Amino acid sequence: EKRKPEYYNVAVSDFDGTLAKTDKTVSEKTLSQIHSFISHGGKFAVCTGRMTASILPVCKKYYLGDYVISFQGAAINEVKSGKSVYFNPINPETVAKLCDFAKSANLNFQVYPDNGFMALLKTSETEFYSRITGVKYEVRQDVGEYFLRENKFTGKALFYVGDNDPQELLKRIKSVLSAGEATAFISNPRQID
Repeated sequence: EKRKPEYYNVAVSDFDGTLAKTDKTVSEKTLSQIHSFISHGGKFAVCTGRMTASILPVCKKYYLGDYVISFQGAAINEVKSGKSVYFNPINPETVAKLCDFAKSANLNFQVYPDNGFMALLKTSETEFYSRITGVKYEVRQDVGEYFLRENKFTGKALFYVGDNDPQELLKRIKSVLSAGEATAFISNPRQID
């Protein structure tokens, strides 16, 4: 007979720096605890800022629950099938607006179409992101135009802060967005999602 978890029916965890060790693997002890929780009727999910294409294979490999939440909550996918059950994307017009802002402010900017990502510039940050997530990227100056032309949507857009004051930059980014168009926040002192 399955025993219900003592305290929680649902558990959600970040991946990088939480479940994952520095080598991006999950320890046997952690996996054992997650699998025990699930086998006793608990529901477990990973919630991450990573793109779906990066985190879904990891969740499948380790069987980290039935669902994965990616793009800071903009997408939810079934782990087993990869099927999308929820997606609240940024539309092509907003991507183009944000890209124009990034160019005018001399900022690096990333967006995530399909199974990779695009950046305005090749930097140590884009190289690092590609390396830790295991996805390839393309540098192109026409990101906004590309999204408009191809009618592409994305779960997330990211600005690297550089030497700018993150709070001031966040205000400037929000000033280009219409109410409800997208949510912008400081995810760490070096980037705004």
